[in-house]
Amino acid sequence: VTFQPFFVLNLDISSGFTLEEALNNFFKVQEIEDYTDSETGGKVRAQHKQTMDKVPNIMVIHLKRFIYDFQFMTIKKLTQTIKYPEQLTLKPDFLSGHLQLKRKENPYKFGLISVIIHHGWNVEKGHYVSFCKDDLGKWIHYDDKTWRNISKED
Repeated sequence: VTFQPFFVLNLDISSGFTLEEALNNFFKVQEIEDYTDSETGGKVRAQHKQTMDKVPNIMVIHLKRFIYDFQFMTIKKLTQTIKYPEQLTLKPDFLSGHLQLKRKENPYKFGLISVIIHHGWNVEKGHYVSFCKDDLGKWIHYDDKTWRNISKED
């Protein structure tokens, strides 16, 4: 077991269209073929699984929109629409054993409060805007020095 603190959860979105799919992919069990056993030196089958051992008060999720395209030897942007809920509850299998036990009394839920979007087709050019929820639950669109109220559907 290796503990690795995180501040941002970086999620691969290359094979999905929802935040839930990206989370399921991140926390799934991965089979490792030909792993070398440190005690015997022999090849064994192993599994790798990530879980959260400590849940942050505020979770920052980064959807990895830029990937390296080996065919064209360049960085490309993934442009599919990714759906995400306004309320996210962590699944039990995303959590370590002791957090799964605590989850019954305190489900780990997160409310969406901000989204940052890159407008543009590649990593070299583009523009970032943000959408943030204020204290009253209303959404605001920020674009450099300007801002405007928007509806949740926008």
